[in-house]
Amino acid sequence: MKIGVWLNKDHNPTDGGSFSFLDKLIKSIDEYHFSSKLEVVFISESDKYKGFSKEIIYLKYPKCKLSLLKKIHLRFSSIHKRIIISGKIQKKNDDLKLYYYSSILKKHNVDLIYYPRQCNCEIENYPFVATNWDIGHLSTYSFPEFDKDYDLVKRNEWFNKLIYKALYVFCESDSGRNELMKFTRLDESRLKVVPIFAGSCTSIQVSYEEQERILNNYNLSKEYFFFYPAQFWAHKNHFGLLQAFRLFVLDHPGYKLVFTGSDKGNRKYIESVTQDLGISDMVLFPGLVEIEVLNTFYRNCVALIMPTFLGPTNLPLLEALDLQCPVLCSDIPGHREIMSSGAVYFNPLDHFSILSAMEYIINKINRTDLYNQSEVVRKKNKFNIENALKSIEENFLILENIRKNWE
Repeated sequence: MKIGVWLNKDHNPTDGGSFSFLDKLIKSIDEYHFSSKLEVVFISESDKYKGFSKEIIYLKYPKCKLSLLKKIHLRFSSIHKRIIISGKIQKKNDDLKLYYYSSILKKHNVDLIYYPRQCNCEIENYPFVATNWDIGHLSTYSFPEFDKDYDLVKRNEWFNKLIYKALYVFCESDSGRNELMKFTRLDESRLKVVPIFAGSCTSIQVSYEEQERILNNYNLSKEYFFFYPAQFWAHKNHFGLLQAFRLFVLDHPGYKLVFTGSDKGNRKYIESVTQDLGISDMVLFPGLVEIEVLNTFYRNCVALIMPTFLGPTNLPLLEALDLQCPVLCSDIPGHREIMSSGAVYFNPLDHFSILSAMEYIINKINRTDLYNQSEVVRKKNKFNIENALKSIEENFLILENIRKNWE
């Protein structure tokens, strides 16, 4: 069976954790030797992807020119009619594009498409495997990022329609699989776990000299700062963490809080909160940083702290675990599935609960105890790239018996 792995043309480092995850997954799939029963290739609409060992099928759709008659019609129509006509032309062009793409893939004998990114299906009626990371617009509160008309319409279309066309849906954890079963009507036999894994920042080595240089550059001292790598969405709960941190520094001056991640519209507000609380000189906003900096922050902070409301799982927990960094995080099922006894959990709605976790971890005896427990978890952890690739391969082999039932 021939599987085409879809490479998104808008794959961008500003996507944060999802970029890091996908980048590592795609490179690992390219290097992985799949069963002789499977032929894995890549599919891309962009020629930016180069240097893969596996074949890349490039999809280039020639732009259709409008006929002279249609141009005249649009030129002299009312605005309302122009919108209707333009919409019809666009839909027809999109339909032709999808038909053209399907014909190219059939010529290359591609049996199905695997979309590694969530809510992604570029060719609706071509057999495919989908990915699910979360169903946040239903599983947590109605934050602005879930409530925007365009995003909500897109998510509803995906979870109410398109996801049901997938042969399989790859979920990142058992918690994610259970969550998807709760909020959709998908049969459990179609939901398979392909475990989430740490991003690329854990795979590099940063010298002690370079780590020192990075810390000095940000005016940070080893084990005297808390680290929260997260894009600036409301559901990441930077606000709750700042409330806890303000109380923490009253009794423990000298500590800092580092927020990395790209701005998704909420950063200015969070910066204003730090000013209102009088702690702006203790909170750093480096933005999107290089993986060497990310690696250094994990290795030298007193703890990763993650008060997010959204699960089921989150990438930084695994990155911290790999880099032997203490973890303080929201008490949600997916976090417990990943970290087991290797983390300190708190109620993200209660900043006193967050504060308690912070005060616990600065005690060296407590930190050593947590380190020992997390080492046991790390050695047994199923959430790694090797298990993810093995699961992908096993499920593709099972799918062959389903997909070969039609042309």
